[in-house]
Parts: sequence; C-alpha cells; structure tokens
Amino acid sequence: MEEYRLRLSAVLSGCQALRAPEPGDGRDYRIHDAARVAFDAGCGRVKEARRSIIARTAEGQGMSEFPRPVEEWQAHLAEGRLMLQRSRSTGRFLFYPRIAAPGSGARDLEWVRASGRGTVHATTVVRRKPPEPSYNVVLVDLEEGVRLMSEVVDTAPDAVAIGMAVRARIDRDGPVPRLVFVREAIDG
Repeated sequence: MEEYRLRLSAVLSGCQALRAPEPGDGRDYRIHDAARVAFDAGCGRVKEARRSIIARTAEGQGMSEFPRPVEEWQAHLAEGRLMLQRSRSTGRFLFYPRIAAPGSGARDLEWVRASGRGTVHATTVVRRKPPEPSYNVVLVDLEEGVRLMSEVVDTAPDAVAIGMAVRARIDRDGPVPRLVFVREAIDG
C-alpha cells in the first residue's frame, strides 16, 4: 500500500494556507498537483508559495520516485522554454502537467516545445483599489489545443478582447518565472 503525506502551503494575499489531506483518508493525492499548478502557474499573484514534502513512502510497490510533472514544467520555464506534455499513443497535448493522460490513462507522456501562439478564449479585468493597477485574467487556447489561464501584459486590461491573437512570453521579473502573453504582431 502506498502512503504519501504531502503538505502544500500557499499564502495568497489574505488567503489561508492549504493543506493536503492526511494519508489513509481515501483521497487521490494527484488532485493536489492540480491545485499546485493553479497557484504556481496562475497569474503570478502568489506572494509566497512554498511546498515541502513531509514524508513519502511506498510499501511493497518498489517505487523509487514519485513523478513531479509540475516541477518539470516549472524547470522548463526557468530555462526559458515553453514545453507541453503530449501523449505518444494519441498525439494529444495536455495542460496542466500530469502523470497520466486523462481518459486513456496512458503514461507515455513526453515533453514537447510549444509554439506559444494562441487566441484569447475569455477575459476579465480584476479591478483593484488605487493606487494598485488593475490587471486582466485570460483563458488562452494555444495552437496545440490546450487552454490555460494567464495574463496579457502589454495591453491595457480593458483592451484585451476575445479572439485576440497572442504569443507566450516567460516573465522572469518575480521570484519564479511565470507564463504571460503579449499581443501578436499582425503582419500586413
């Protein structure tokens, strides 16, 4: 029987820390990798995010290492590369980073460089009390067929529109690299 004890602690402005459930409660711990992506790869509004693995044990299964796709994705960003996972058997791209493909459960995932080109699927403006600037939150459909949440940084928040062509850029201004988008230059 495998037992994993994870602690995920993320401090957002005004939010409480999150913790993974205790071992033996019957929950699937991979769900917490999804929560970690939402905090780490979101719009970069995390003031402090720290993760620590309290204990990992695998009894009887001979597991040497528990895969960490989120950390691999973040490492690619730190190296200046936008990479996505793709299933070798289906050819389908995936985001957020996972251990197995949804639907098929295939574990034949490989990292592939993404084009970075996409289209704004949805947008909203987060208005903050002055003097703090407002910012946008967008859902972007990449050419590879995945949808992810980010921010368009070179355009006024109110000017971002559904259907706008955008290109990915890795922002290294903060403590951790984050994926943002800029308006795609239209050749003409």
